Amino acid sequence: MAQQHQQQKPSLVWIDCEMTGLLSTDKLIEIAVIITDDDLNIVAEGPNLIIHQPKEVMDNMNQCVHADKVFLEREMAPIIEHLHYRIVDVSTVKELARRWFPSEFEQVPKKKEAHRALDDIKESIGELKYYRSSVFK
Repeated sequence: MAQQHQQQKPSLVWIDCEMTGLLSTDKLIEIAVIITDDDLNIVAEGPNLIIHQPKEVMDNMNQCVHADKVFLEREMAPIIEHLHYRIVDVSTVKELARRWFPSEFEQVPKKKEAHRALDDIKESIGELKYYRSSVFK
């Protein structure tokens, strides 16, 4: 008897990398992954891996999904092969909301910006949920 395969709904894979900087010589210090459904409900979480670094290193980090992708392509190419080529960049949605929907933008939940990969992903999911309910009505 032939086994029937059920079509899976597409998921959003959220990956955040914290690195010592943006140069090609910099190192990964943390990576976290969360998978959500199309309604931004978390369906899977992990791994969340941390490599300890001094506070001075942590204070000099920034947020850039494109830098994360470049790092993953360089260091973890097999992961990239399983992902869609499009990146959902919440900071782009944020910038458009600031320009086009200023009153809704003023109400966006404030991020703690702790530069912890798992926390950053969860805050970005929350922020995108807010934009979905208030801007993309």
